[in-house]
Amino acid sequence: MFVLFTLILILIFVLFKNNRSNKLYNILVTLCCSVILFSLLINPKICIVSSLEGANLFITKVFPTLFAFSMITNVILNCDGIYIYSKLFGKLLCRPLSLPDNCSLPLIVSGLCGYPLGAKYSCELYANKEIDFFSLQKLLNIASNCSPLFIVGTIGTVMLNNTNVSYIILISSYLSCFIIGLLLKSKKNYEKKLKTQIHNYSPLNLGDVLKKSVEASIDTCILVFGFIVIFSVFIGIIENITLFKTLFKSNIIKALILGILEMTNGCNAISMSHTSLVIKIMLLSFFTSFSGICVIFQVYSFTSKHNVPIFRYIILKLLQAIISSVLTLILYFLTAKSTFTFSPAMSTVNKFDITVIMIIIFLLPFIVYKVIKYITFF
Repeated sequence: MFVLFTLILILIFVLFKNNRSNKLYNILVTLCCSVILFSLLINPKICIVSSLEGANLFITKVFPTLFAFSMITNVILNCDGIYIYSKLFGKLLCRPLSLPDNCSLPLIVSGLCGYPLGAKYSCELYANKEIDFFSLQKLLNIASNCSPLFIVGTIGTVMLNNTNVSYIILISSYLSCFIIGLLLKSKKNYEKKLKTQIHNYSPLNLGDVLKKSVEASIDTCILVFGFIVIFSVFIGIIENITLFKTLFKSNIIKALILGILEMTNGCNAISMSHTSLVIKIMLLSFFTSFSGICVIFQVYSFTSKHNVPIFRYIILKLLQAIISSVLTLILYFLTAKSTFTFSPAMSTVNKFDITVIMIIIFLLPFIVYKVIKYITFF
């Protein structure tokens, strides 16, 4: 098992450092898969139990909210809603972040749909020569959010049974992306003669829209299901490594390792732990902002062809996760007295406070932008 873990670490490094045609990459993938198959043949119970746990996690805590939200979002996409949003809010979103107006598309898609669609649409803009390489690098880390449905529905409603605290995590996630956007601002002139954006849209009737939306939602759910199950099996193998058996005696360490590998399993582990609520939501905020190795692999599948430095992306995701956790802590204590309690009697106050916070959050980025307009990093 230790050999497998070592091989996987080397594989991750080679994957991010080399091209997929690299022979070393192919050899390591074959070795890792062979060791995994051998370990599952020796102890098939790991595969069965872990697969069932992953499937149960998806069916009971992810699918009930994912399918409906995904379908409605796809209806918006198929009815050209994202373009409408871009025309309405493009300048408002992009100007404070010093991005071209057409970058609003990945920003809105990421904000509505979550990982990894922001990366997909960012790379499509660059491939179509609608943005330059510098804008692509910057946009990848800004258009990089967890789905609001996963945070509010899966984490808040299903895992924590407390929807109110999920809004703190959601707000912190959006704010941390905005802060990263400000930190990545540069005074250098990267303007180039770029191709004018051409909007192509073929109207569909309602029947076709619903059909395509259902099909796309099912595809999304199957993809998420596959990732959760395969990473659940992988986590099951890791849990049987002697070194990790000792580490996993601590619920926090176990949740951290699981969350860094795969977000959903990590969030589920921390939600079931007996630690305090504030620690839970800080770690949940960290996991959802960092996204995990699983999602980073998905992002890398879009960015690798454009030679985007993935290590830079990972470091900035870590920075975003830390910022998000700190913001979560601050917002929690600012609203702890009246807002985020498990008591049903506080529901009216909770919704009012959340509404006020949302309004402040929408205004705060533009105030901050004016204050630090001339401060640049990276």
